[in-house]
Amino acid sequence: MADLLKKEELVAAVAEETKLTKADVTRVLASIQENVTKALLEDKQVKLPGFLAFDTRVNPARTMRNPSTGEPIQVAEKKVVKVRPLAAFAETIKNG
Repeated sequence: MADLLKKEELVAAVAEETKLTKADVTRVLASIQENVTKALLEDKQVKLPGFLAFDTRVNPARTMRNPSTGEPIQVAEKKVVKVRPLAAFAETIKNG
């Protein structure tokens, strides 16, 4: 498994690169999260050009099997968040 970049480390790196305080960067990240969440709750797609796209989709209700007993169980419909890398970002990661 890959190493984890913790929020504090990300905040410190962005603060150093942008010359903003860590508190300001933390507020910016919180605002981004809040606004992306609001947009997704309104069924809007969010694109950060050259980076990521956020969208929602609905997984329909379906019948599955309990792996222990084999009994059928109903799984309710649920709304999920889909996050995907956009082409430029994916290509950068692919080519390392």
